[in-house]
Amino acid sequence: MTRKEAALFLNVTTSALIRWQRERRGPKFIKYGRILRYSRKELQAFVDSVTVHTVNDKSSVTLVTGASSSQAAKDGSVKSLPDDCEPPEVFD
Repeated sequence: MTRKEAALFLNVTTSALIRWQRERRGPKFIKYGRILRYSRKELQAFVDSVTVHTVNDKSSVTLVTGASSSQAAKDGSVKSLPDDCEPPEVFD
């Protein structure tokens, strides 16, 4: 896929992909001389690596701009909760 197609797939701007490339984060890509290409498999792997499951409703949220959940777990910024943990009450 081209950079533009990859950006559409990830629902981000091409500028974000360029910035991630410069910062050495984001999806893996293949470079042929001056031509960059992204594989659908690597893009999906990137999405999977930044998908976080919420505690309260067990749905998933994809945080494309942040560090991957595995990286965050390594540096201690994300804590695991026990399976029997109840979500906190919300008071209006």
